Amino acid sequence: MKKASVSVIIILLFLISCSSEAEQKEVWSKDETFEVEDRTYYGKKGKFAIVKENGKSDEAAFPAGPQGRLYSVFFWGDPEELIGKEYTLIATHEEADESIELYKKPISGNSFEGISADAASGAKFGLDKPGLWLMEVSVEGEDFASFIIEAE
Repeated sequence: MKKASVSVIIILLFLISCSSEAEQKEVWSKDETFEVEDRTYYGKKGKFAIVKENGKSDEAAFPAGPQGRLYSVFFWGDPEELIGKEYTLIATHEEADESIELYKKPISGNSFEGISADAASGAKFGLDKPGLWLMEVSVEGEDFASFIIEAE
């Protein structure tokens, strides 16, 4: 009888610890995109946007693999707090424990027609594996925007 009771307690403790670990795992989902003049932008509308500039038109915006792509990036906010400052783009894969710095570059004024951003810059990077990626943007080390994309 004691062995059965001890076994039941051990099994219950095991199940409780497994369910706690499952509850702690955050579920990621791809953020919404938005359209400007028939182009799909990723990011946070009215804050930060990124759009692919090269590659095949029928490929994913963020193709997974060794070859990177060129992107235009756009910022909304006080131009005096953006222009001339340096932004950093960091990515974390949903199954990774560490982040990678994708790009770092100065921000300039927006000279792109068709998008009303206050500032702009560029980026060139690749994502080495498919899946969901958390993209984190900082300006001069201060958090600016974050969003989740899918590399395919």
